[in-house]
Amino acid sequence: MSGEQPKIDPKALEGMLGGSDKVRMLYEAKELIDSNKEASRNAERTEGKCKWTQEEDSLTVHIPLPEGTTKKDVVVNVKRTNISVGVKGSDPILCGELAHECSTDETMWVLEDGPAIQLEIAKEVADWWPSVLKH
Repeated sequence: MSGEQPKIDPKALEGMLGGSDKVRMLYEAKELIDSNKEASRNAERTEGKCKWTQEEDSLTVHIPLPEGTTKKDVVVNVKRTNISVGVKGSDPILCGELAHECSTDETMWVLEDGPAIQLEIAKEVADWWPSVLKH
């Protein structure tokens, strides 16, 4: 099965539901549900000390760092299925098995003011992740 939804003849649907107003209300309700699903997928979420959002093909993770942290202090290790992010000499802030596989070649990070790390994780397969790490 290709994942496509079957096409429904609006006239047949009108007959089943008893009028075009009910068909219009049904279509409007479906559009609202689809819109809410999309908003939920893109909503900012929290995982430990980190905040994250996602697109179908990537995650953006915002990781706060202690005051005075410089780029030389930051340790970022991203593997296909695991991640560890933190500051040298301290326990990792984000560490564990990723919810799904990532593309390490396309994953990158930048040190922001605050200080914080903005980590862009490229997904190996375009899909919606329930979390950054497996739970």
